[in-house]
Amino acid sequence: MALRGMAGRSTLEQFATPYGGLCEQPEDAHEAQDDDDPNNGGGDEQEVATKDSAYRVLTESAPRELRRILVGGRKPAGLGTWLAGDLVCDHEKRSGPVHELRGERSARLRAADVAPPHNVVPRNRTSSHPMSIQNAAAALLIILPLAFNLFFFLLARRFDYPNILRSPTADVLNRFQAGGVSLKLLWYGFMLTAVLLAPLAVLLGQVLGRDGLAIVPTATVVGVLAAVVQFLGLARWPFLFPALARRYDNPASTEATREATIVVFESFHTYLGVAIGECLGYLFTGAWTVLVGVAMLHSSTFDAWLAWPGIAIGLTLLVGSLEFVGPFEERGWKLAGTIVPIAYTAWSLWLVISGLVLLIA
Repeated sequence: MALRGMAGRSTLEQFATPYGGLCEQPEDAHEAQDDDDPNNGGGDEQEVATKDSAYRVLTESAPRELRRILVGGRKPAGLGTWLAGDLVCDHEKRSGPVHELRGERSARLRAADVAPPHNVVPRNRTSSHPMSIQNAAAALLIILPLAFNLFFFLLARRFDYPNILRSPTADVLNRFQAGGVSLKLLWYGFMLTAVLLAPLAVLLGQVLGRDGLAIVPTATVVGVLAAVVQFLGLARWPFLFPALARRYDNPASTEATREATIVVFESFHTYLGVAIGECLGYLFTGAWTVLVGVAMLHSSTFDAWLAWPGIAIGLTLLVGSLEFVGPFEERGWKLAGTIVPIAYTAWSLWLVISGLVLLIA
């Protein structure tokens, strides 16, 4: 067809401008008629004459393709004349707003492409939210091991911990009762150091998770579990054992009461202390340390020289969790009992160094 052969603009668009004035003639004619004849007499005849004039200009001056499109190559009747004039006029009126709308839409799309992201980076080229999480994680990496070793040292001097755990139950209860309120507060503070491991695992997991490592969610869950089981294992000292120590040390208590107190103490000591606090505590703490070390190997924040010692320390704690498992249930595994204190000392140093590296990074 003739329209397909014309590139760039349609046939109507090519001839809308030259003959655009024709579209305004009916309105001018009506305005002139309104001014001359208030009764609008002969308006229909004037309109027909105007549109016939528009048709003659189009058929004489427009290309043959346009005449074929509008009227099929022959002069139409009066109704065809009106349709041809109205078609050209309507195209001229609509082409302007359509192009303006398309231009406005294209401008909005270009503005959206170059718009800055919502998380605008401050002037120092860093984001405050990730940096606050990183600083909080670094602070806990330093505070937790320092507080843990401080309370451990005070309990060792005041209560001969952990060697007293191998002493007879009567000696443990008498020594605990003699310690008074200050000893109970030391145990309470030591218990809170285990609680701090939960937020540390979460914050450190968010720092390591910025690299999209799949192992980080598992490490976070294991770290929180390590905090929970160690809390349950240590909570017996500031909350349960004071009542048992008072009952045992009470002069009015009978021998049967004291024997029952010893049974309760040993039962909770074995269940909460050995099974949950030591076995599961060492197990989950070692597993969390190994997982964090593996994540550090693929992290952009830490280097491999810090990751490998963490993996080795975690494996040592995993071995230490077998101290009272299987054939060692009655007397304990001496090798595991020897390496656990060394492993926890190395674990504390590793956490402090990790915190310092994170602060520098």
